[in-house]
Amino acid sequence: MVPRTHLKRSEAEVLDGGVALEKTAFDQSAVDELAERARTLGVHRVLGERLLELLPAGSRARQLFDLMSREDLTPSEAAARLGCTVADVHAAEKQLKYYGTQVKDEWDLSEERRMKALRERARPSSEEGAP
Repeated sequence: MVPRTHLKRSEAEVLDGGVALEKTAFDQSAVDELAERARTLGVHRVLGERLLELLPAGSRARQLFDLMSREDLTPSEAAARLGCTVADVHAAEKQLKYYGTQVKDEWDLSEERRMKALRERARPSSEEGAP
């Protein structure tokens, strides 16, 4: 016979498929993910601003960038909104990709230099004379 206290306890349990356990076990990783998302969003904003600086004012690429940063549209929808052809949208996308690659490459190089400087500062002073 099962003791009465065990029956009462099992009746009070709520089965949630392990959700409560998962939430408590991974709370820290959720915080880490949020911090990483916030950092990534900040980087994307900086890169987007830099990209806008490179795009000629009034260009189709700039118009497309502005539109697509607010809405997720297909090329045909974007063409209709911008009053141009789908081929014009594809040409603007190609221009965005070109300038975007330049911006990303510049960012990668600056991050590489920043990380190298951080590693050098973190190196113990006994290694300063070592090659």
